[in-house]
Amino acid sequence: MVASSLFAQYRMALRSSLFLRPALNETIKNLPAKTRPEAAGQHWLKPVIVAGAVLSVLTLVYCGAKFVSEYHFHHAQNAEDLNAAAALYEQGLRFDPDNGNAHLRSGFTACTTK
Repeated sequence: MVASSLFAQYRMALRSSLFLRPALNETIKNLPAKTRPEAAGQHWLKPVIVAGAVLSVLTLVYCGAKFVSEYHFHHAQNAEDLNAAAALYEQGLRFDPDNGNAHLRSGFTACTTK
């Protein structure tokens, strides 16, 4: 649930940046020549682009780990063998140890297998 909402927020931010970019370009074209970024120097542009790319990659890695964790939890909930389900919960918890539902289900599965 959390991974899907984070992905939706990331997708919404990407869409808004694609829609705002043409407006930003038009605004820069209409600026007086002395205040345009080309005239003032674009020494700030490359670090901003690099920071944006790094943050995008980190967000994808974070969301990917959440997705893999939810994938394991889904298969664990549908597993017929409790030992296999316990192993899938443990694999999922390696990727996302903050998932409270997984801890609850994992504990329940551990109690019923003993």
